[in-house]
Amino acid sequence: MFALAGVGEQARAGWGQIFKTYIEPEPTDENRAAYLAIEREAQRRVEHWLTVLSNEGNLAEGDNRRRARFLVTVLNGLTIARARPSDESILTTETETLHAAVDHVLNSRI
Repeated sequence: MFALAGVGEQARAGWGQIFKTYIEPEPTDENRAAYLAIEREAQRRVEHWLTVLSNEGNLAEGDNRRRARFLVTVLNGLTIARARPSDESILTTETETLHAAVDHVLNSRI
């Protein structure tokens, strides 16, 4: 699997593998299916936890599929940001971004 949890060199290597496997070559049915399986699993996991929060009364009723898609998009962006050079603390900017995304999901009816 791809190591996207790291920072700097490890993140660049992980994203390099993803680009070489799924973006550089012309899509085939096999690599399209493999990528979509990864994407669906990430979506499913986030939707599950949003449903748990909703069932516990900690999240207003709404479209958890849409919320999950938003959160997964934010997470994808953060993993790419880990691979880029930065003059700011990656941990600080990630934390601020995650707080903003969670605040949006918890406090809106999307």
